[in-house]
Amino acid sequence: MDIIPSKEELQKTYAAIKGIELPTVPDIVQKANSELTKPDPNIGELAELISKDPVLSGQILKVINSPFYGLSKKIDSVQKAVMLLGQKNLKNVLMTAGLRQSMQDNDDSRKTFWDRAAATAACASGIATLVHNIEPDEAYMTGLFLDTGVLVLLEKSPAYKRVSANQPIYPFSTVVFEDNKFDTNHPNVGYLLALSWKIPDLCSLAILHHHAESYDIFEDSKLRALIAIMQLSYALVAEELSETQIEVEEHTRFKSNALNELLLDENDLQDIVVSAVRESA
Repeated sequence: MDIIPSKEELQKTYAAIKGIELPTVPDIVQKANSELTKPDPNIGELAELISKDPVLSGQILKVINSPFYGLSKKIDSVQKAVMLLGQKNLKNVLMTAGLRQSMQDNDDSRKTFWDRAAATAACASGIATLVHNIEPDEAYMTGLFLDTGVLVLLEKSPAYKRVSANQPIYPFSTVVFEDNKFDTNHPNVGYLLALSWKIPDLCSLAILHHHAESYDIFEDSKLRALIAIMQLSYALVAEELSETQIEVEEHTRFKSNALNELLLDENDLQDIVVSAVRESA
């Protein structure tokens, strides 16, 4: 099986979402990322650029003042926050705010979606620290974009909302439903979005295959690990946010496959999950 979609497969996905415009990277995020890719980025210019956008500024100050950083004094300067965050963390915050801004509307369910996405990304980043060949920032970025295809499909069919809400518990049958309903699915659409935002190939492929039922088709050990991290963080966050204790076979299998692949013990991950959910709320 070829894990990279053919041109025909990509065209099929584009055809399935015809009439829906994929969100683009906000101009200010593009400019900031361009500066961040330089060997010696200008922190002053970055801070000045970010300060022009109250949403980005607020998000960065919220992150740096969160318990995760444990600072003794509250930071109210964007420039100081930019310096303290560091390049990788700053890029993650910028992409989070930019993606959320470009795909936001007034529907309260969008806040629930983004809270879950942020928790999944943070959980994935935490789990990545326990896996030798995956960088936490790679895991974070992949987790953030993981289910963005769902929002695009919701634009295509608002009636899909009820099905998508149950997706974390029914990871396999949800994709089957999408294929029958739309002739594509949210991992395919998420892959297109990741490509358009120039997400690294490894992360884009993990998004495309994050509902894989088996890792056997993947020869690249790093891709296998990243997909497993996505499935594990996805399942653990869903459990933490669930209001019931009902176990569903699909969900249990999703988590079990990932734990076996990563050789991790679920009991060792509880603090990571709780912290990720708390910080994203």
